[in-house]
Amino acid sequence: MILRPYQTRCIEQTREAFGRSRSVCIVAPTGAGKTLLGLEVVRRTLERRPHARALWIAHRTELIDQARDRADMQLNGTADRLMVATVQGLAVGKEYPAADLVVWDESHHASASAPHWYQVAEHYADSWRLGLTATPQRGDGSPLGDVFGEMVVAAEYSELIEGGWLVPCKVLRPERQLKGTELAQDPVDAWMAMAPDRQGFLFGGRVAECHEYASRLREAGITAEVIAGDTPSQDRDRHLRDFRAGKVQVLCSVYVLTEGVDVPAAEVCMLARGCQHAGTYLQMAGRVLRPSPGKTEALLLDLTGVSWVHGLPTDDREYALDGRAIKTKGQAEAEAEAEEALGDREITIYSMELLEVYAGSQTPKAAKVAEWSRLVGVARDRRWSLDWAGREYAKLFDGPPPASMDEKAETMRSLRIRASEKGYKKGWASHRYRAAFGVWPKGV
Repeated sequence: MILRPYQTRCIEQTREAFGRSRSVCIVAPTGAGKTLLGLEVVRRTLERRPHARALWIAHRTELIDQARDRADMQLNGTADRLMVATVQGLAVGKEYPAADLVVWDESHHASASAPHWYQVAEHYADSWRLGLTATPQRGDGSPLGDVFGEMVVAAEYSELIEGGWLVPCKVLRPERQLKGTELAQDPVDAWMAMAPDRQGFLFGGRVAECHEYASRLREAGITAEVIAGDTPSQDRDRHLRDFRAGKVQVLCSVYVLTEGVDVPAAEVCMLARGCQHAGTYLQMAGRVLRPSPGKTEALLLDLTGVSWVHGLPTDDREYALDGRAIKTKGQAEAEAEAEEALGDREITIYSMELLEVYAGSQTPKAAKVAEWSRLVGVARDRRWSLDWAGREYAKLFDGPPPASMDEKAETMRSLRIRASEKGYKKGWASHRYRAAFGVWPKGV
């Protein structure tokens, strides 16, 4: 098995982490190969320990089947010492096979607040435990640190894209995040206008809405099916099989397709629903980031503007095991500097047109100025430093913001006022100015 450079690094870091803790969680963004990484740890463990046994558990049969198929190819004669099982089957049947190493697939489900998962964790408290997830965050905010003592991040999104292991993602979204169930556009109309010939996933807010969207897409000549929690297994298998074969263009769902569905040819993810947690958002968008022959980019049609809150799908992230939410690197740095929380405020929706998120130095100047003004406004509202605005701007346009001298002067004045109010050291305002604009203020 030839590993990618970051996979080799991850395996070594995992070995070192096991030297400090008996329970380690590998965080591998969708497409980074977490199943391969988990099985590589299993393979090395079983080859070093001839009498050891391993157990692979997950919460869905699709994930179990995927692991079993991959194990037969990857374990080089030790597959007979790897058991695979659903966590529900173990907890309900209370028949626990002996295991020196337990691998938890989609381990963000493992927590003290998830009875079946925690029951299994308690039983294997003396075993070595390896977690695998793209999103180490639970919706209820409970910490994964109750189960795992160490975390290893396999790779950043930027590294995966640079290496060609993920594709860039184009994002279309409204000018602001929308509230409640409001959508910028009708989902079917938006799909027909922006992705009529492309394959992908449509995530709706309710199952009934998904059936409505699928029906209307079929009327418009696009093959579409719905997979929901109550979809019979034979129908679910058929829809997925037809989707992989290209016979179905759009799969509609609420939650079912957020994990374990790997169809690299899929290019489009439409969010026709809100998304409170970054983990769910990344799982949905991650369905379309894998590379495939002829595929140059993915497309996120964000009809509710949730990417304003959770960042772009390929932003590098900061993770934690203590219950803190997944954040982009820019958000994490800004919030570490913030001293006052953002209160509730009314958000005005100026346009329901879906606007492309610009990226690159060739973006028209007017668009650059508009985005810089928006970022500065966000930073001021949230009492974040302008460092954050400058870093976010640079991610999009590969350079410092194009502020005029008047805007720069106003920025410096605001920084000096804040420094005086907070009692910051002399020079703080100048350093923040340089971080935002890439130059020192005049006279410094």
